[in-house]
Amino acid sequence: MISRGVSQICAIASMAIVSTASQPASAASPARGASRISLTATYIVRGIDNATHTLYVEDTTYGALRQSQDWGLTFSKNKGFPEGVDSVGRILSFGSRLYVVGRDRVTGLVGVYRAAPASGDQPFSWSGPTHTVVRPGKVLPTDFSADGRFLYLAEYGDPVGGPSLYRSADGVTWQRTFGPDSGLRHIHAVAPDPYVPGSVWMTVGDGVPASIWRSAAYGAPGTWQVVVRSSSWQSVQISFTQQRIYLAADTHKHTMFVIDRKTMTPRLGTAQYFQRIRPPSTTSGALYLWNAFYGAVDPSTGVYYCVANDESGQGRADRQGGSWQGLFVVRRLGGQVQVLDQGGININMNGQVFIGGGRVWAGQWSAPLIH
Repeated sequence: MISRGVSQICAIASMAIVSTASQPASAASPARGASRISLTATYIVRGIDNATHTLYVEDTTYGALRQSQDWGLTFSKNKGFPEGVDSVGRILSFGSRLYVVGRDRVTGLVGVYRAAPASGDQPFSWSGPTHTVVRPGKVLPTDFSADGRFLYLAEYGDPVGGPSLYRSADGVTWQRTFGPDSGLRHIHAVAPDPYVPGSVWMTVGDGVPASIWRSAAYGAPGTWQVVVRSSSWQSVQISFTQQRIYLAADTHKHTMFVIDRKTMTPRLGTAQYFQRIRPPSTTSGALYLWNAFYGAVDPSTGVYYCVANDESGQGRADRQGGSWQGLFVVRRLGGQVQVLDQGGININMNGQVFIGGGRVWAGQWSAPLIH
């Protein structure tokens, strides 16, 4: 079944923030909170093109791929998945084409597909896979990115022999430029630096010493160097300002790390672990999910946004895994983590964080940026 309606973004009423933290939580302005992208279906943000003001979403209610060219005020009809694909992880623009990472419903293999852009309700005409990740390898949304010269694709999910990273100049021919490295488990993210041409950053995990890497030559083979050699700085999503590189912390005790461009020295971005903020709940001891796996900085303001993510700590006394998802903000380095939206349980708020159209987007939610 294909949805025929047009979805409008509607604001939800803001709610009081309840906290049992030793340092009180406060609601960040604006207090309006987050809005669901669609009120009639589950639209998960899979990509943003700030150059063309285009938002791409996966409609998981009706099994459709849709786009909006007015920042979510209206959406197209089903634009169509690649043949045989039942879900997608990330959509981006490179050169004159769109690229998507998708999973084949029969084989379960993850591949890269491409199509020419199509306006309005015109469906996409996707190619077959130009590259396929070998089982049991997977691809996080943050493992797929592009700059003006190359597409980059990294492997997640403990691939046999260790993960690899690939690049492509045409979207068809792929070159392995890193790995396979048996000393690593998987790659969390790869991201080109928009302020330094040729500079590409990579984060790896879990629990391995060499956690943050960089290439100064568009990720070419033999150019990757370790920037941070400690698993304490394990990170996922990578974002940038002119002064710093921001790394979404995957340590369950911190929110984000930063690296100064001049010194290449990492430092803690904020010391306040957001799970100290208790969500409003009638259940005693309710907790947010236990780390800030996905997060991104607004490059125009330096304000950092993240979501509560990761259910793997549930039931473990040493990790205090919670069940609440939420949207959070850090106004400045070293500043307090604040609640942008108090969230809830099973509300699809814990996706990759995007900045665009004056809003922050994560999962099926968005909220106005703070200025």
